[in-house]
Amino acid sequence: MSISVTGSRLSYLIIILLLLITVSDCKKDNNPTESNNNGNSNGNGDGNGTSTDANQSRNENWLLGTWEGTTPEDAAAPFNNKKVRMVLTAVKLATETHPAETQTSRTYAYTGTITWDAGGNEEWAMAIYEKDFLSNTGGGSVDWGCTTSKPSNMFTESISIRAFDTTNVTPLHNISLDWGPAITNSSSSYSYLDLYGDIEADYGSNEQFVFTPEKVLRLTKK
Repeated sequence: MSISVTGSRLSYLIIILLLLITVSDCKKDNNPTESNNNGNSNGNGDGNGTSTDANQSRNENWLLGTWEGTTPEDAAAPFNNKKVRMVLTAVKLATETHPAETQTSRTYAYTGTITWDAGGNEEWAMAIYEKDFLSNTGGGSVDWGCTTSKPSNMFTESISIRAFDTTNVTPLHNISLDWGPAITNSSSSYSYLDLYGDIEADYGSNEQFVFTPEKVLRLTKK
């Protein structure tokens, strides 16, 4: 009889242990550190831009997808009437710091592609990888920074877009565009980005077109 009772207890303990392992695995799967168009990153939102994390203005997935814009027709050649396309497919938390006791600052790095003159005769595309953000290598980076200050619950945001030509094919292109810094709150949302900075095309003699905060390149979410 004692053997039967001991065996039952052992079976019971094994079942409990298996249940604990299963629950632990489920928690890990539901809290990934990287996300794509089909999921959340760090469990901080619904995947459509709404944040459930008080330390950032919106979910980091808000930049995922396709953004497009066209340079002005009256811009100097070869920069006039060129379509710029940014397609972002994945995001990962790159850094998190606490500049002050009441502040949290996060930077998210993205994976995707930056295309100049999309669909045109001078189309040039450069792949961007989140892993290159901290190493400062590869074809560039796209990152979104967000700093929250409590108890005001206001946020300071900025976006950096860098694409460096590694093809060694003339013309060589370089794109350096920025958005912000902007002061926002948790209800802020954006369907377009007004970018300033410069785009370079090197045909042997370096040519550059500069976008200023007064004359911007607008990328609209598709």
